[in-house]
Amino acid sequence: MENNYFSCADCKKFTSVELCKKFNPLSIKVGEYISCTSRQKSIEMIKDKGLAVFVEYMVSKEWVTIKTKDNFLNKKLGKKKGS
Repeated sequence: MENNYFSCADCKKFTSVELCKKFNPLSIKVGEYISCTSRQKSIEMIKDKGLAVFVEYMVSKEWVTIKTKDNFLNKKLGKKKGS
């Protein structure tokens, strides 16, 4: 925010989001593990395909962030990734 970026995808300071300490705090890593999501894949998609394509994709999947596998809650509820 202090750099006036819309998202991490706008950052030119780091060659990879993995190098950014603000992007990768332990709390975020724990949250990604629990929810089986990947902020990195989301940012990479925005950089590669643009924000409009990313938003369209996410809306079509009814996701908030890119899922990497079925999480525990979805398995308990009988939901599958992408459904």
